[in-house]
Amino acid sequence: LFIVWNTDSTGNYTSSATAVVSGASYALESAETMFNQDLNGDGTIGLKRTMIAANSTTALVQAANEYEIDPSGGGTGPLLQYQNTPITVGEFGAPIAPVGAVKTAAGYEVAWNLGSGLFIVWNTDSTGNYTSSATAVVAGQSFALEDLEPTFGEDLNGDGRLPTQLITSGTTINLAGQSQSAIINLGANIASASSGLSLPTLTFVGTPDTIVLGAGAAIVEYALQPSSGIEVVSGFVFGMDELNIDLLGAANNTLVAFDTTLNGVHAIAFAGSSDRSHGIVLTNLTGGLTAGQLLASHATFVSGHALIG
Repeated sequence: LFIVWNTDSTGNYTSSATAVVSGASYALESAETMFNQDLNGDGTIGLKRTMIAANSTTALVQAANEYEIDPSGGGTGPLLQYQNTPITVGEFGAPIAPVGAVKTAAGYEVAWNLGSGLFIVWNTDSTGNYTSSATAVVAGQSFALEDLEPTFGEDLNGDGRLPTQLITSGTTINLAGQSQSAIINLGANIASASSGLSLPTLTFVGTPDTIVLGAGAAIVEYALQPSSGIEVVSGFVFGMDELNIDLLGAANNTLVAFDTTLNGVHAIAFAGSSDRSHGIVLTNLTGGLTAGQLLASHATFVSGHALIG
């Protein structure tokens, strides 16, 4: 522990320049440059900075025992704050820690790893002070978190995928010539499967969205609900691409899969056990897997999501 005093010109104590602080404190390390001395013996004079994450605009840096949100090209920015007070390392308990920041028009977004596979993203003002939550507390597989990864330029959830392009659903998206990674968040449509997705041959009422995947690894997101309609994904590669199905609170065994054909080509369809008229269809698959093999060996259920591939 350390403290810094102020004295008058006779050397007599007049006040405390700092509270009693740890050697790693921002206040003490900031004072080292004035003293030109390594007061805490950490081998550095001044703030000891450790890079946490950086993207094209913003660097999140641990400076002593606090967090700076700095410009990525150099220089210093504001301290990360809550209720106008700088946040110290470990303040919210281990292992809670910020893992990324990005500049926005109003200030910054800051992503936090809460431990146990949970995350939250904050909004802050231009001074780095918390203003609101950009997401709820979500699982690492959450669409809300994964859809922010391209903005942060960071693999926030540590799943080994760093998408570089965010694409939302449309009538047809053709990525056949694309080598970049992508998140494809499949939206809603009014298409349905005539007599269900379990039939040997699929026919549709209305027009499903169609997505053709390219050479880049893709995360395909689909929420299992009637309003999501029918989505057809062509060129899904097992071992490279991932299908992330949000079960929306339903039990894991709600998800069912069927071997079927679409336009004369083998396909695997996924639906909910109580609603087989809406779901997602993978066609032009690699690897020759059946629906049963896929669910048995290539599906992982995490935090209400089925991760396939």
